[in-house]
Amino acid sequence: DVVSLDLSTDKALKAITGRRIDPLNGTVHHVDALPAGMPQEVFDRLVQHPRDTKEVAGRRLRNYSEGKDSVVAFYGPKARVLDADTTADVLFERLCPFLLRMDERHLV
Repeated sequence: DVVSLDLSTDKALKAITGRRIDPLNGTVHHVDALPAGMPQEVFDRLVQHPRDTKEVAGRRLRNYSEGKDSVVAFYGPKARVLDADTTADVLFERLCPFLLRMDERHLV
């Protein structure tokens, strides 16, 4: 099976452009969900990856959007489109059945 996540460009852009990386340990954070009590020194060293800028991410999302429907059509009944406009926990619950089924096929 193939899973395609359906999310508006605006929300995808917000998710991508809000990512920050701690260059000392590689930890990835999001500016809208920073851990409580994060030391100022950690916050100050967070950097945005060059591919996460609005310009680059926007270009990548446009390319993805242009090809997404043809990929889903190619896989036909094996393709599943999931609404990703939800919380991470709900999305994880929606993905688990597909991932478990895919894993079971590879274990046989």
